[in-house]
Amino acid sequence: MATLIGIQVLKLLSPDFEAISYTEFGIDVMVEETSTGDTGKYLFWISMFAAALMMTIRRPMSFAKNLSEQLPLVWLVGIGVVSFIWALAPFISFKRSVMQLILVFTLFATVTYLRDPRQIFLIFYRLSIVLLLLNLLSIPIGVGFDVNGNFRGAMSHKNLFGQNAVLALYFGLAVLWFYKSRVNRMVWMGYMTLWLVLLLLSMSKTSIALLLLVPMLLIVANFVAHLFRMNLGVVIASFVAACFMFVAIGTAWFGVSIKPFLQMFVDDVSLTGRDFIWAFVLEEVSQRWFSGHGLGSFWGIGFNSPNVKYGEGFVVHIHQSHNGYIDLLAQLGVVGMALYLAMLAQMSAHLGKIESNAPRLFFICWLIVLFSLTNNITESSIFRGIHGVWVIQLIMIAIASRVYLDSKRRVDVHIN
Repeated sequence: MATLIGIQVLKLLSPDFEAISYTEFGIDVMVEETSTGDTGKYLFWISMFAAALMMTIRRPMSFAKNLSEQLPLVWLVGIGVVSFIWALAPFISFKRSVMQLILVFTLFATVTYLRDPRQIFLIFYRLSIVLLLLNLLSIPIGVGFDVNGNFRGAMSHKNLFGQNAVLALYFGLAVLWFYKSRVNRMVWMGYMTLWLVLLLLSMSKTSIALLLLVPMLLIVANFVAHLFRMNLGVVIASFVAACFMFVAIGTAWFGVSIKPFLQMFVDDVSLTGRDFIWAFVLEEVSQRWFSGHGLGSFWGIGFNSPNVKYGEGFVVHIHQSHNGYIDLLAQLGVVGMALYLAMLAQMSAHLGKIESNAPRLFFICWLIVLFSLTNNITESSIFRGIHGVWVIQLIMIAIASRVYLDSKRRVDVHIN
């Protein structure tokens, strides 16, 4: 079951050799494409949900205990489902939120009933080998590079390829740690080298930077956590808060707005036009700041989409804000953001409990989650359908919950 999910998430059966740019078409085409779902994907996930339901019927308590360890996530999905009541597009919101319910249920069931949750990394490593071959195949058939000469392979965009490449490299690191005796060293070396080369060819600046910065940040933050005997999540949250305080104090000290202040440190503070998108979405968020516009009821809901009705220029043609946190605020407001942060705090607590017994699993789970969190600063995947980065983040959260319960059970047995 985990293999089938991996095939779907990595789009191995539906490589995107013909990327579509909605700016090339009229607004009618864009609205039609982004407001309707993929029937095949819905049928796949419904069938996976049915299989997961059959597994939980056999051993319901194991699943219930695992999921109950992530009550903030349960509440987050629950709020998402009922958000159709106040959504801009109630039917679309309900359909997309039920999809999230199916996704979370299926992923937690899959992880719960795996003999060893580390198998996930071996499965995704092997599937990433197939994905690598598909991306290499795009070169001889002449569709591997976009109009700017950046490698996109079998993906719709170079940034999407970059995300998959970084995750593939992290999966490679994981299998070398967990399944060293079962991995062909020559194949592994070729795998890591080719993914790295293709990532560099993609010129996906965010992914290339995060490939190195995320492990460095994780190592430094974990060192500080050990030094002060703190939870790693608390250290990371403190760092984020310190960054916000630095910007707030800096702008007040120099008497300038955020943009001129950041220009002292960064050349392109617009992040290739993202600041224009963020300003538009945050203006809309201010109108519904508490509970948002409804899950899945901001982008891609037809002509009632705020960007279609009120946006200007290229904003009309996009279907995400290129910031997962702003998109979460747009959908579920501060309520959704608070529950999402609580979910991350719960995951951090789980991983903190298993670090001494499973340090490598602790590191790789944090590595992948931290990549997904930092990637969402300039891209958007949180609660965005079945986006690969979101699905993999949920899998890491489910693994953290499962391994925490396993370690707790072993301690209870030892005490008794």
